[in-house]
Amino acid sequence: MKPSKKVASLFLTISLVLVVLFSCKKKETEEPPVVDEPTKANKELLINKNWKMTSLMFGTIDFYSTIAACESDDISIFSADSTFVIDEGLTKCNTADPQTKSTGVWIFIDNDTKLVMTPTTGNPDTGAIVQLDESVFKLRVKVPPYGEAVATFSKQ
Repeated sequence: MKPSKKVASLFLTISLVLVVLFSCKKKETEEPPVVDEPTKANKELLINKNWKMTSLMFGTIDFYSTIAACESDDISIFSADSTFVIDEGLTKCNTADPQTKSTGVWIFIDNDTKLVMTPTTGNPDTGAIVQLDESVFKLRVKVPPYGEAVATFSKQ
C-alpha cells in the first residue's frame, strides 16, 4: 500500500482520528490505562463541536496535502455521553457511502493527557493530547510502521 493511502486511512479514522490506528492490536504485555473521569474543562473543550482535520504531520513532513478532498472535509464530533461520530462532511469519495463514516466511544486516561477512541467495529487506539482549547485540538498518535504523527483539528 502506498504511504499516501496509509495517510488517507489514518485520516478516516482519526477524523477521528482513525482506520489504520483502530486496526492496530495492542501489545499483550501492555498495562491497562488508568481511566479518569474527564475534567470538566477538557470535556467541555472537546464535546459538542465539529472538529475538522487541518494538518497531519509526520515530523516535519506535511501529509495533509496528500489527503483527497473528499476525506479532508470529514468532521469528528465528540458527545457528552462519551460517544463520537465521524461524519463524511460535504463530500464523499463514494456517493453510495453512508454519511456517518464511524461511531464509537471515547474516554480520557492518564490525568486527561490521553484520549482513547474505541470504534463500534475495531480496536481501541490511544493518542496523546498535545493541545486542546476552544478552537484547536492536536493529537499525537503512533502509526506503525511510519512512527508518530500529529493530527491537528480545528473547530468548525
